[in-house]
Amino acid sequence: MTALNKDNPGINQIDWDYKETQQQYHIDVDYARASDLGVTVQEIGSTLQTMLGSKRVGTFVQNGEERYVVFEGERSEQATPQDLANIYVRSTRTNQIIPLSNLVKVTPSADSRQLNRYNRVRAITINANLNPRRLAGHGAG
Repeated sequence: MTALNKDNPGINQIDWDYKETQQQYHIDVDYARASDLGVTVQEIGSTLQTMLGSKRVGTFVQNGEERYVVFEGERSEQATPQDLANIYVRSTRTNQIIPLSNLVKVTPSADSRQLNRYNRVRAITINANLNPRRLAGHGAG
C-alpha cells in the first residue's frame, strides 16, 4: 500500500503512466577545476558532442559527389560513465591532454521513455479504483 492509499483509503490499485525506466546520466562540469587547468566549458561541450554524438567538420568531393567528413567517438566505448576516462580535452594553458573524467561529475538518474503532454504541457495520468467499502454512506470497512 502506497502512502497515497494510506492517506486516501477510499481508493486502491493506483497506477500512473510515468515509469522511470530509461537510464540517463547528468554531467556536471567542475568549472573551477576546468578553469584552473585551462579548459573552457565550450571545449568540454564540443568534445562531449563530438565523442558521444557526432560533428560534421567538413566536406570533400569523391567521384563527382560531395561527401561529409564526420567525427564521432567509437560507439562500443560509450557504454558506461567510466568510459569518460577515455575521452580527453586539451588544455589551452599547458597544451596537455586531460581526461574528461577529471573535469566532470556524472550522476545517474532515471526518466520515463515517454513524456505525455496535455495542451502542450507535461502531464501524468493517474488511474485508481474506488474502494466500495469506503464510499460515502457505507461506513468504515
